[in-house]
Amino acid sequence: MVNINDRISAKVLKAFAKVNLYLQVCALKGNYHELVTLFQTISLYDELLMEPSLFPGIRFYSEPAIPWGPGNSLYHVCEDFERETHQRLSLRLTLKKRIPFGGGLGGGSADAAVLLRALGKMFEVPFRVIYKIACKVGSDVPFLLVGGTAVGLGRGEKLIFPGDLPA
Repeated sequence: MVNINDRISAKVLKAFAKVNLYLQVCALKGNYHELVTLFQTISLYDELLMEPSLFPGIRFYSEPAIPWGPGNSLYHVCEDFERETHQRLSLRLTLKKRIPFGGGLGGGSADAAVLLRALGKMFEVPFRVIYKIACKVGSDVPFLLVGGTAVGLGRGEKLIFPGDLPA
């Protein structure tokens, strides 16, 4: 097991919002509707300060105050990352929200994606594992791991980027 304090210094991460330029809601499959959407990241972002901690576990602070627990996408990233990688995290996370709640801009998903991407890089976790965690955390998280422009299918987890489209 790698000590996270040997791997990081404080980092400010920008979690960019997204818009759906096109959205078609299709048939219900299980608990979710299938989608066809066109995602685009935008310049609006939340800031997540990630710092090593001497104490085991996660210390979470936010502005405005957001509860830490099962309703929080960052909580799910930490739980799922520890479960999938067998790493124990010792972090202090401070979130400064700029993306409005409930506006369809993917704020919570963007926060989750930026933390997951940083943890994956820190611990040298293969992208397929990071992607698997992203799919568990939320439908927009897989796209927000990469950002840019993409067509999303399924719950949004199947992505086609412009370079992958036929000319």
